[in-house]
Amino acid sequence: MFEATSRRMEENPSDKFDSIVLGIIKPALQKDASKLDKVMGFQIDTREIGIIRRFDFSSKLQRMSVIVKHLDEAGFRLHIKGSPEKIRELCKPETIPANYHEILEKYTEEGYRVLALASRTLNYGYKKVAIAQREEFEKDLTFVGLLIMENRLKPVTTSIINQLHDAKIKTAMVTGNSVT
Repeated sequence: MFEATSRRMEENPSDKFDSIVLGIIKPALQKDASKLDKVMGFQIDTREIGIIRRFDFSSKLQRMSVIVKHLDEAGFRLHIKGSPEKIRELCKPETIPANYHEILEKYTEEGYRVLALASRTLNYGYKKVAIAQREEFEKDLTFVGLLIMENRLKPVTTSIINQLHDAKIKTAMVTGNSVT
């Protein structure tokens, strides 16, 4: 996704940010931003974003989030991604489109992987951002959209699956999201 948006992450932040920054999302190069502007139809934000806190993916919670800060802005912002069902529960109802379920169903039935995205402005100081539990932040979210991804099978995979089926060998797809 970084590549698709012409961004990159720097794990060892520069001295522009405070020492509590876990990483910096660097902007696209100007020539790449111009290309993206044309393709996406809107202007790309070229500011650096500091990752202040990260709440790793939890299969139990069905989500992960980060708290970020723009260098030139006061305050923080939470960005979250996760299962469409869980993110919907955490969002303010008025931010969910009326056709949410229809769109979600359409893409999942077509075999796409779908994640929901949401965001929230945090009017907290550094100390609260550093010590509060994730549940304090991951609520009253504004729905941003659905991220729809396609995982294409390699050409050789289809022929191997067909051979396994012909041999009456049961096949199953195992993903990292399975919960036992």
